Amino acid sequence: MKILKKAICLILTVLLLLSVVPAVSAQAPGTAGAVISTGVDHSLAIGSDGSLFAWGRNNRGQLGNDTTDNSHIPLFVMGDVTAVSAGHDYSVALKGDRSLWAWGENVRGWLGDGTTITRHAPVKVLSDVVAVSAGWATLASTTSLGSLRSHTMAIKADGSLWAWGDNDRGQLGDNTAMNRHAPVWIMNDVKYISAGGSFSLAIKTDGSLWAWGENGRGQLGDGTTISRFRPVKIRDGVVAVSAGADYTMAIMSDGSLWGWGQNGRGQLGNGTTINSFRPLKIMDGVMAVSAGTDHTLAIKTDGSLWAWGRNNHGSIGNDSTDNSRVPLKVADGMTAISAGDGYSVAVRNDGSLWAWGSNFSGQLGDGTTTNRLEPVVIWP
Repeated sequence: MKILKKAICLILTVLLLLSVVPAVSAQAPGTAGAVISTGVDHSLAIGSDGSLFAWGRNNRGQLGNDTTDNSHIPLFVMGDVTAVSAGHDYSVALKGDRSLWAWGENVRGWLGDGTTITRHAPVKVLSDVVAVSAGWATLASTTSLGSLRSHTMAIKADGSLWAWGDNDRGQLGDNTAMNRHAPVWIMNDVKYISAGGSFSLAIKTDGSLWAWGENGRGQLGDGTTISRFRPVKIRDGVVAVSAGADYTMAIMSDGSLWGWGQNGRGQLGNGTTINSFRPLKIMDGVMAVSAGTDHTLAIKTDGSLWAWGRNNHGSIGNDSTDNSRVPLKVADGMTAISAGDGYSVAVRNDGSLWAWGSNFSGQLGDGTTTNRLEPVVIWP
Protein backbone atom coordinates (compact mmCIF):
# COMPACT_ATOMS: atom_id res chain seq x y z
CA MET A 1 0.00 0.00 0.00
CA LYS A 2 2.94 2.37 0.69
CA ILE A 3 4.22 1.77 -2.84
CA LEU A 4 0.78 2.50 -4.31
CA LYS A 5 0.39 5.69 -2.29
CA LYS A 6 3.86 6.83 -3.33
CA ALA A 7 2.97 6.29 -6.99
CA ILE A 8 -0.26 8.21 -6.60
CA CYS A 9 1.60 11.00 -4.86
CA LEU A 10 3.94 11.38 -7.83
CA ILE A 11 1.03 11.43 -10.26
CA LEU A 12 -1.08 13.89 -8.30
CA THR A 13 1.50 16.50 -7.31
CA VAL A 14 -0.45 19.09 -9.23
CA LEU A 15 -4.08 18.74 -10.33
CA LEU A 16 -4.73 20.31 -13.71
CA LEU A 17 -7.53 22.70 -14.57
CA LEU A 18 -9.13 20.93 -17.51
CA SER A 19 -11.05 22.33 -20.45
CA VAL A 20 -14.39 20.68 -19.72
CA VAL A 21 -17.53 21.64 -17.86
CA PRO A 22 -17.89 20.48 -14.23
CA ALA A 23 -20.54 17.91 -13.49
CA VAL A 24 -20.96 16.46 -9.99
CA SER A 25 -17.66 17.94 -8.85
CA ALA A 26 -17.22 21.67 -8.90
CA GLN A 27 -14.50 24.21 -9.51
CA ALA A 28 -14.40 27.91 -10.15
CA PRO A 29 -16.38 29.15 -13.17
CA GLY A 30 -13.92 30.35 -15.78
CA THR A 31 -11.31 27.74 -14.89
CA ALA A 32 -13.85 25.07 -15.90
CA GLY A 33 -12.14 21.99 -14.54
CA ALA A 34 -13.36 18.79 -12.94
CA VAL A 35 -10.79 16.53 -11.28
CA ILE A 36 -12.89 14.83 -8.59
CA SER A 37 -16.39 13.38 -8.42
CA THR A 38 -18.33 11.64 -5.65
CA GLY A 39 -21.28 9.30 -6.07
CA VAL A 40 -23.38 7.62 -3.43
CA ASP A 41 -20.46 5.63 -2.01
CA HIS A 42 -17.66 5.62 -4.57
CA SER A 43 -15.24 8.33 -5.64
CA LEU A 44 -13.26 9.25 -8.75
CA ALA A 45 -10.22 11.50 -9.27
CA ILE A 46 -8.02 12.44 -12.21
CA GLY A 47 -4.25 12.83 -11.84
CA SER A 48 -2.15 15.50 -13.50
CA ASP A 49 -1.14 13.03 -16.23
CA GLY A 50 -4.76 12.12 -17.02
CA SER A 51 -4.77 8.89 -15.02
CA LEU A 52 -8.16 8.06 -13.51
CA PHE A 53 -8.37 6.52 -10.04
CA ALA A 54 -11.45 5.10 -8.29
CA TRP A 55 -12.25 3.79 -4.80
CA GLY A 56 -15.14 2.85 -2.53
CA ARG A 57 -18.07 0.56 -3.20
CA ASN A 58 -17.82 -1.69 -6.25
CA ASN A 59 -20.75 -4.11 -6.04
CA ARG A 60 -21.92 -3.19 -9.55
CA GLY A 61 -18.51 -2.62 -11.11
CA GLN A 62 -18.66 1.15 -10.62
CA LEU A 63 -14.90 1.35 -10.00
CA GLY A 64 -14.25 0.04 -13.50
CA ASN A 65 -11.40 -2.33 -12.62
CA ASP A 66 -13.20 -5.44 -13.93
CA THR A 67 -14.06 -6.73 -10.42
CA THR A 68 -16.86 -6.27 -7.89
CA ASP A 69 -14.53 -5.93 -4.90
CA ASN A 70 -14.71 -2.75 -2.83
CA SER A 71 -11.49 -0.76 -2.50
CA HIS A 72 -10.52 1.37 0.49
CA ILE A 73 -7.69 3.00 -1.45
CA PRO A 74 -7.52 4.59 -4.94
CA LEU A 75 -7.10 2.13 -7.82
CA PHE A 76 -5.97 2.98 -11.35
CA VAL A 77 -8.76 2.63 -13.94
CA MET A 78 -7.61 4.15 -17.24
CA GLY A 79 -5.43 6.88 -18.72
CA ASP A 80 -5.92 10.00 -20.86
CA VAL A 81 -9.04 11.08 -18.91
CA THR A 82 -10.14 14.73 -18.87
CA ALA A 83 -13.42 14.66 -16.89
CA VAL A 84 -15.42 12.28 -14.69
CA SER A 85 -18.82 11.98 -13.06
CA ALA A 86 -19.89 9.40 -10.48
CA GLY A 87 -23.54 8.34 -10.52
CA HIS A 88 -25.40 5.84 -8.37
CA ASP A 89 -23.40 2.60 -8.80
CA TYR A 90 -22.00 3.72 -12.16
CA SER A 91 -19.38 6.06 -13.59
CA VAL A 92 -18.78 8.05 -16.78
CA ALA A 93 -15.53 9.57 -18.05
CA LEU A 94 -14.26 11.64 -20.98
CA LYS A 95 -10.95 10.88 -22.65
CA GLY A 96 -8.62 13.26 -24.42
CA ASP A 97 -10.03 12.35 -27.83
CA ARG A 98 -13.51 13.43 -26.60
CA SER A 99 -14.81 9.87 -26.45
CA LEU A 100 -17.24 9.11 -23.62
CA TRP A 101 -16.82 5.91 -21.60
CA ALA A 102 -19.11 4.37 -18.98
CA TRP A 103 -19.20 1.42 -16.58
CA GLY A 104 -21.13 -0.01 -13.63
CA GLU A 105 -24.87 -0.51 -13.12
CA ASN A 106 -26.99 -0.25 -16.27
CA VAL A 107 -30.39 -1.45 -15.11
CA ARG A 108 -32.35 0.89 -17.42
CA GLY A 109 -29.76 2.21 -19.78
CA TRP A 110 -27.85 4.49 -17.38
CA LEU A 111 -24.60 3.87 -19.28
CA GLY A 112 -26.05 4.80 -22.67
CA ASP A 113 -24.49 1.93 -24.63
CA GLY A 114 -27.85 0.78 -26.01
CA THR A 115 -28.16 -2.11 -23.55
CA THR A 116 -29.13 -2.84 -19.95
CA ILE A 117 -26.02 -4.95 -19.34
CA THR A 118 -23.97 -4.07 -16.26
CA ARG A 119 -20.32 -3.37 -17.16
CA HIS A 120 -17.39 -4.02 -14.82
CA ALA A 121 -14.93 -2.26 -17.13
CA PRO A 122 -15.25 0.92 -19.26
CA VAL A 123 -17.12 0.74 -22.57
CA LYS A 124 -17.23 3.47 -25.20
CA VAL A 125 -20.60 5.21 -25.47
CA LEU A 126 -20.33 8.38 -27.53
CA SER A 127 -17.88 10.53 -29.50
CA ASP A 128 -17.14 14.27 -29.70
CA VAL A 129 -18.24 14.93 -26.08
CA VAL A 130 -16.94 17.86 -24.02
CA ALA A 131 -18.92 17.52 -20.76
CA VAL A 132 -20.86 14.84 -18.88
CA SER A 133 -22.97 14.54 -15.72
CA ALA A 134 -24.33 11.41 -14.03
CA GLY A 135 -27.47 11.87 -11.93
CA TRP A 136 -28.39 10.94 -8.39
CA ALA A 137 -30.55 7.85 -7.92
CA THR A 138 -34.09 8.23 -6.62
CA LEU A 139 -36.55 5.58 -5.47
CA ALA A 140 -39.80 5.00 -7.30
CA SER A 141 -41.48 3.10 -4.48
CA THR A 142 -39.25 0.52 -2.77
CA THR A 143 -35.58 0.05 -1.99
CA SER A 144 -35.02 -2.63 -4.63
CA LEU A 145 -32.50 -2.01 -7.41
CA GLY A 146 -35.27 -2.31 -9.98
CA SER A 147 -37.02 0.77 -8.57
CA LEU A 148 -33.94 3.02 -8.54
CA ARG A 149 -34.05 5.84 -11.08
CA SER A 150 -31.03 7.57 -12.60
CA HIS A 151 -30.03 9.33 -15.82
CA THR A 152 -27.02 10.80 -17.59
CA MET A 153 -26.41 13.90 -19.72
CA ALA A 154 -23.62 14.93 -22.08
CA ILE A 155 -22.71 18.01 -24.12
CA LYS A 156 -21.17 17.54 -27.55
CA ALA A 157 -18.57 19.89 -29.06
CA ASP A 158 -21.26 21.66 -31.10
CA GLY A 159 -23.14 22.60 -27.90
CA SER A 160 -25.91 20.04 -28.35
CA LEU A 161 -27.21 18.33 -25.22
CA TRP A 162 -27.90 14.59 -25.14
CA ALA A 163 -29.47 12.45 -22.39
CA TRP A 164 -30.31 8.83 -21.57
CA GLY A 165 -31.50 6.53 -18.80
CA ASP A 166 -34.67 6.81 -16.71
CA ASN A 167 -37.30 9.28 -17.83
CA ASP A 168 -40.42 8.63 -15.75
CA ARG A 169 -40.46 12.21 -14.42
CA GLY A 170 -39.32 13.86 -17.63
CA GLN A 171 -35.71 14.11 -16.44
CA LEU A 172 -34.32 13.55 -19.93
CA GLY A 173 -36.25 16.53 -21.29
CA ASP A 174 -37.41 14.98 -24.59
CA ASN A 175 -41.11 15.58 -23.85
CA THR A 176 -41.78 11.89 -23.16
CA ALA A 177 -41.73 9.54 -20.19
CA MET A 178 -39.92 6.86 -22.17
CA ASN A 179 -36.66 5.44 -20.80
CA ARG A 180 -33.74 5.64 -23.22
CA HIS A 181 -30.90 3.11 -23.45
CA ALA A 182 -28.96 5.30 -25.88
CA PRO A 183 -28.42 9.09 -26.10
CA VAL A 184 -31.24 11.26 -27.44
CA TRP A 185 -30.95 14.92 -28.47
CA ILE A 186 -32.50 17.46 -26.08
CA MET A 187 -31.45 21.02 -26.97
CA ASN A 188 -28.67 23.18 -28.43
CA ASP A 189 -26.37 26.00 -27.26
CA VAL A 190 -25.58 24.36 -23.90
CA LYS A 191 -22.32 25.02 -22.04
CA TYR A 192 -22.88 23.65 -18.49
CA ILE A 193 -24.94 20.77 -17.08
CA SER A 194 -25.78 19.04 -13.82
CA ALA A 195 -27.97 15.95 -13.39
CA GLY A 196 -29.81 15.59 -10.08
CA GLY A 197 -32.25 13.09 -8.65
CA SER A 198 -34.74 12.70 -11.52
CA PHE A 199 -34.26 16.30 -12.63
CA SER A 200 -31.79 18.15 -14.81
CA LEU A 201 -30.18 21.57 -15.09
CA ALA A 202 -28.43 23.28 -18.01
CA ILE A 203 -26.87 26.67 -18.60
CA LYS A 204 -27.00 27.95 -22.16
CA THR A 205 -24.26 29.97 -23.82
CA ASP A 206 -26.20 33.16 -23.08
CA GLY A 207 -26.08 32.47 -19.31
CA SER A 208 -29.72 31.44 -19.00
CA LEU A 209 -30.52 28.55 -16.65
CA TRP A 210 -32.99 25.87 -17.74
CA ALA A 211 -34.50 23.03 -15.68
CA TRP A 212 -36.76 20.02 -16.18
CA GLY A 213 -37.90 16.75 -14.61
CA GLU A 214 -39.15 16.01 -11.09
CA ASN A 215 -40.28 19.08 -9.17
CA GLY A 216 -42.14 17.85 -6.10
CA ARG A 217 -39.80 19.76 -3.76
CA GLY A 218 -39.47 22.83 -5.95
CA GLN A 219 -36.04 21.74 -7.16
CA LEU A 220 -36.58 23.24 -10.61
CA GLY A 221 -37.01 26.72 -9.16
CA ASP A 222 -39.92 27.81 -11.35
CA GLY A 223 -42.21 28.62 -8.42
CA THR A 224 -44.28 25.43 -8.76
CA THR A 225 -44.17 21.75 -7.84
CA ILE A 226 -45.15 20.66 -11.34
CA SER A 227 -42.81 18.22 -13.08
CA ARG A 228 -41.62 19.40 -16.49
CA PHE A 229 -40.99 17.10 -19.46
CA ARG A 230 -39.27 19.82 -21.49
CA PRO A 231 -36.70 22.42 -20.37
CA VAL A 232 -38.15 25.59 -18.83
CA LYS A 233 -36.19 28.79 -18.34
CA ILE A 234 -35.54 29.70 -14.71
CA ARG A 235 -33.34 32.82 -14.74
CA ASP A 236 -30.50 34.67 -16.49
CA GLY A 237 -26.95 35.50 -15.48
CA VAL A 238 -26.00 32.06 -14.11
CA VAL A 239 -22.37 30.89 -14.37
CA ALA A 240 -22.44 27.58 -12.49
CA VAL A 241 -25.05 25.18 -11.13
CA SER A 242 -25.10 21.99 -9.08
CA ALA A 243 -28.03 19.59 -8.71
CA GLY A 244 -28.35 17.64 -5.48
CA ALA A 245 -30.74 14.78 -4.82
CA ASP A 246 -33.75 17.13 -4.80
CA TYR A 247 -32.42 20.66 -4.50
CA THR A 248 -30.34 23.10 -6.56
CA MET A 249 -27.48 25.51 -5.92
CA ALA A 250 -26.45 28.15 -8.46
CA ILE A 251 -23.76 30.82 -8.71
CA MET A 252 -24.64 34.09 -10.41
CA SER A 253 -22.32 36.27 -12.47
CA ASP A 254 -21.79 38.57 -9.47
CA GLY A 255 -20.55 35.64 -7.33
CA SER A 256 -23.70 35.35 -5.23
CA LEU A 257 -24.93 31.87 -4.35
CA TRP A 258 -28.61 30.95 -4.58
CA GLY A 259 -30.48 27.78 -3.59
CA TRP A 260 -33.93 26.23 -3.93
CA GLY A 261 -35.81 22.95 -3.49
CA GLN A 262 -35.69 20.49 -0.60
CA ASN A 263 -34.45 21.95 2.67
CA GLY A 264 -35.42 19.46 5.36
CA ARG A 265 -31.81 19.11 6.55
CA GLY A 266 -30.86 22.75 6.07
CA GLN A 267 -29.09 21.99 2.80
CA LEU A 268 -30.08 25.32 1.27
CA GLY A 269 -28.15 27.15 3.99
CA ASN A 270 -30.67 29.96 4.57
CA GLY A 271 -31.15 29.29 8.30
CA THR A 272 -34.40 27.32 7.94
CA THR A 273 -35.64 23.84 7.05
CA ILE A 274 -38.43 25.15 4.82
CA ASN A 275 -38.47 24.06 1.18
CA SER A 276 -38.27 26.85 -1.40
CA PHE A 277 -39.92 26.74 -4.82
CA ARG A 278 -37.94 29.78 -5.99
CA PRO A 279 -34.26 30.81 -5.71
CA LEU A 280 -33.13 32.23 -2.36
CA LYS A 281 -29.89 34.13 -1.88
CA ILE A 282 -27.50 32.31 0.46
CA MET A 283 -24.15 34.11 0.42
CA ASP A 284 -21.78 36.27 -1.65
CA GLY A 285 -18.27 35.82 -3.01
CA VAL A 286 -18.65 32.18 -4.10
CA MET A 287 -16.57 30.65 -6.90
CA ALA A 288 -17.54 26.96 -6.65
CA VAL A 289 -20.43 24.90 -5.25
CA SER A 290 -21.38 21.23 -5.01
CA ALA A 291 -24.76 19.90 -3.89
CA GLY A 292 -24.82 16.40 -2.38
CA THR A 293 -27.70 14.22 -1.25
CA ASP A 294 -28.55 16.66 1.53
CA HIS A 295 -25.43 18.65 2.33
CA THR A 296 -23.68 21.41 0.41
CA LEU A 297 -20.09 22.54 -0.10
CA ALA A 298 -18.94 25.93 -1.39
CA ILE A 299 -15.60 27.64 -1.98
CA LYS A 300 -15.37 31.40 -1.64
CA THR A 301 -13.11 33.57 -3.76
CA ASP A 302 -10.55 33.64 -0.93
CA GLY A 303 -10.24 29.83 -1.10
CA SER A 304 -12.13 29.20 2.12
CA LEU A 305 -14.36 26.09 2.21
CA TRP A 306 -17.85 26.30 3.71
CA ALA A 307 -20.35 23.49 4.36
CA TRP A 308 -23.90 23.05 5.64
CA GLY A 309 -26.87 20.66 5.75
CA ARG A 310 -27.02 17.11 7.05
CA ASN A 311 -24.06 16.05 9.14
CA ASN A 312 -24.91 12.73 10.79
CA HIS A 313 -21.76 11.08 9.40
CA GLY A 314 -19.53 14.15 9.54
CA SER A 315 -20.06 15.30 5.95
CA ILE A 316 -19.72 18.97 6.93
CA GLY A 317 -16.25 18.33 8.36
CA ASN A 318 -16.51 20.49 11.49
CA ASP A 319 -15.74 17.70 13.99
CA SER A 320 -19.39 17.17 14.92
CA THR A 321 -22.45 15.26 13.77
CA ASP A 322 -24.88 18.14 14.22
CA ASN A 323 -26.77 19.39 11.16
CA SER A 324 -26.26 23.03 10.23
CA ARG A 325 -28.86 25.29 8.61
CA VAL A 326 -26.24 27.95 7.83
CA PRO A 327 -22.81 27.80 6.15
CA LEU A 328 -19.91 26.91 8.45
CA LYS A 329 -16.27 27.52 7.58
CA VAL A 330 -14.33 24.26 7.38
CA ALA A 331 -10.92 24.97 5.84
CA ASP A 332 -8.80 27.34 3.75
CA GLY A 333 -6.91 27.00 0.49
CA MET A 334 -9.34 24.75 -1.38
CA THR A 335 -9.66 24.72 -5.17
CA ALA A 336 -12.13 21.91 -5.96
CA ILE A 337 -14.98 20.17 -4.13
CA SER A 338 -17.48 17.34 -4.52
CA ALA A 339 -20.34 16.50 -2.14
CA GLY A 340 -21.49 12.87 -2.12
CA ASP A 341 -24.03 10.94 -0.10
CA GLY A 342 -22.98 11.79 3.44
CA TYR A 343 -19.34 12.45 2.60
CA SER A 344 -17.14 15.06 0.94
CA VAL A 345 -13.95 15.26 -1.11
CA ALA A 346 -11.84 18.35 -1.78
CA VAL A 347 -8.58 19.41 -3.42
CA ARG A 348 -6.24 21.93 -1.79
CA ASN A 349 -4.20 24.49 -3.68
CA ASP A 350 -1.08 22.34 -3.18
CA GLY A 351 -2.70 19.48 -5.14
CA SER A 352 -3.41 17.32 -2.08
CA LEU A 353 -6.70 15.41 -1.87
CA TRP A 354 -8.80 15.46 1.32
CA ALA A 355 -11.97 13.61 2.36
CA TRP A 356 -14.36 13.35 5.31
CA GLY A 357 -17.74 11.97 6.37
CA SER A 358 -19.26 8.54 5.78
CA ASN A 359 -16.77 5.79 4.92
CA PHE A 360 -18.57 2.45 5.27
CA SER A 361 -17.49 1.33 1.78
CA GLY A 362 -14.09 2.98 1.79
CA GLN A 363 -15.36 5.94 -0.25
CA LEU A 364 -12.97 8.33 1.53
CA GLY A 365 -9.98 6.39 0.19
CA ASP A 366 -7.89 6.54 3.36
CA GLY A 367 -7.46 2.76 3.62
CA THR A 368 -10.13 2.35 6.30
CA THR A 369 -13.90 2.17 6.71
CA THR A 370 -13.86 4.65 9.60
CA ASN A 371 -16.08 7.73 9.36
CA ARG A 372 -14.14 11.00 9.62
CA LEU A 373 -15.63 14.08 11.27
CA GLU A 374 -12.85 16.32 9.96
CA PRO A 375 -10.92 16.41 6.67
CA VAL A 376 -8.15 13.80 6.38
CA VAL A 377 -5.52 13.80 3.64
CA ILE A 378 -5.79 10.98 1.10
CA TRP A 379 -2.76 11.90 -1.00
CA PRO A 380 0.05 12.75 -1.16
